[in-house]
Amino acid sequence: MGNKGKQTNKQLHPHSRKLKQLSKKIIHKNKQEKQQQTKYISNTFIVNKLKWFQTEMDQSKEVFSISEICQLIERYLLRFDTQLKPELTPKYSYKSSCKLDGTRMTIEREMELFSTIGLEAPDLTNKNVVTFLKEWNGDIKWLQSHIPLKRFCCQAN
Repeated sequence: MGNKGKQTNKQLHPHSRKLKQLSKKIIHKNKQEKQQQTKYISNTFIVNKLKWFQTEMDQSKEVFSISEICQLIERYLLRFDTQLKPELTPKYSYKSSCKLDGTRMTIEREMELFSTIGLEAPDLTNKNVVTFLKEWNGDIKWLQSHIPLKRFCCQAN
């Protein structure tokens, strides 16, 4: 009957079609895994941001104005100030200095985004989004459908 279901440990010729097919499959799997990892990293970043907004927003309000959202974003940008203060002490390890540098770079990038094209934050001007964010348990699958992100810029005085 044939060896369709069985895999054999034959040596393949370096220029064979079968070897090219196998290498294509391996490359495809590697690319998929890499895309899944980057998507997971970006989703965890967004989840952390939304959790911060969930804990810091006023739970009694149902709708926020744009100026209130901008004030919330400014508080969000200052969230690492307590971590950057111990930098003045001369004794800190290399590991902590790398972490501080990464934190400082993140803050600078987010402040630049907020002052130019806008920083993405949950659209708290919508009542449905606010109520869902109050009840949200941190599940990733509800991000796209129920919590839309909107860009907010700092308002020039």
